[in-house]
Amino acid sequence: MGNPGYEQLEKEAERNFEVGRFLSAAREFQALSLIAEREKEARAAGRFAAKSGDCWLKLGNHFNAAAMYERAAECYSLTGDIGLRRKYLKIALSELLLAAKKHELEVSKRVEVLIRAANCSRSLGDQKVAERLLLKACKEAISTAEKERERVKPEKA
Repeated sequence: MGNPGYEQLEKEAERNFEVGRFLSAAREFQALSLIAEREKEARAAGRFAAKSGDCWLKLGNHFNAAAMYERAAECYSLTGDIGLRRKYLKIALSELLLAAKKHELEVSKRVEVLIRAANCSRSLGDQKVAERLLLKACKEAISTAEKERERVKPEKA
């Protein structure tokens, strides 16, 4: 990416990371990833997505970190770099599992996270773990639906 504007944004993102302004750095690296993708620079897009994920990790946001690592894996898949694709899929999977454990997550978000984790696991070739995660997501959704049905059930006269 030879554009001077992109290079300046990258320097700013790196500087923000170094001084602990992780939210700004996360957003800047994410923007750089989008720009690189638009410029058909998949390797740079993957690198910036991974750096954004690192920033989200520093902020303790497993959900956003996982999303950026998933994005990095997709970008490296486009380059044919299977090693980096697997690396970032594994990191995304672990971050998704950590995000699923957060008690403040809404059930629908937890189900989404478990499904995304199952997809990562499937992409890594672990069908058994993927199946367990999908079953867990289904059980979570069904349990919540049953509780909601009981809550709104009309009282008998």
